Amino acid sequence: MTGKRDNSGFTVIELLVVVSIIAIVISLIVGAATNAQARGMEVATRGDLEAIQLAVNEYREQTGSWPTGAGERLINNMLALPACGKILATLSDGAREGRDAFDNTITFSSTGGRGGTPVVRSNGRDTKSGTADDLTSGDQ
Repeated sequence: MTGKRDNSGFTVIELLVVVSIIAIVISLIVGAATNAQARGMEVATRGDLEAIQLAVNEYREQTGSWPTGAGERLINNMLALPACGKILATLSDGAREGRDAFDNTITFSSTGGRGGTPVVRSNGRDTKSGTADDLTSGDQ
């Protein structure tokens, strides 16, 4: 016998490289899916805020005053008027309870927007008020 080795298998280094590449690809896919989910939640929240803003304006037209409260109390105050109830029927389940898709309380300020205009607000993804990811009615 001449002592020939069979070199048909993979080396440990080759296997580690393949496993590393697979791990990188999986982390990219998971990151993209998480980001897409957060964007979907943001879109849902924006739609709910716009519907609540419409109901707020309708409430003002019907009663001559702005609705009071935040979260579920704000929604319930507006549901007392049938016209507002029809608008609010389009809300997601969480928004009917005064919560956005990120589980923040939805708030309303009659002078909180630019130029003192009424605004419905969510604290957004980071759940902190006054940060760049806050969502307000009228935002694009």
